[in-house]
Amino acid sequence: MGQGVVTPERGPRVRAQVVHESQRTRVTRLFSTERTLIRKEPLGPYAQQRLGHEMEMLQRLRGVEGVAQLAEATQFPGSIMLVDAGGRSLSGLAKPLGGDDLIELALELGRAVAGIHPSRHRRFSSSAVALTITSAACACFGALVNASATT
Repeated sequence: MGQGVVTPERGPRVRAQVVHESQRTRVTRLFSTERTLIRKEPLGPYAQQRLGHEMEMLQRLRGVEGVAQLAEATQFPGSIMLVDAGGRSLSGLAKPLGGDDLIELALELGRAVAGIHPSRHRRFSSSAVALTITSAACACFGALVNASATT
């Protein structure tokens, strides 16, 4: 997708690459001298409410294996900053996957969903799965529901 430069609220400008954009979300990989981060910006109607909800879910899932992790970065208000796992979206892969790759993906996703399960994830989309060379990570939690709100 697109490449460019973004200027954070504080600090130097960083190189950016848009990896996904829709009417509801823009996901950008930010390259700084220290590390690479993922910036997820909710767009459109109810963006702030979706941002708050997803931040809450990600905080609850902090440390769960196979789940995208929040980064300690606040230079971009109105965005979720995530540790970059260095992967790409499952939805962007050529399909069908080979047998060994499919089995490994199923195992990785099973582990991630087992960690997420207590939070009652309502829906699961291939665009919410980021793949690295060695693992899969769930990275979209807009559809997670607070367990206490549904019981």
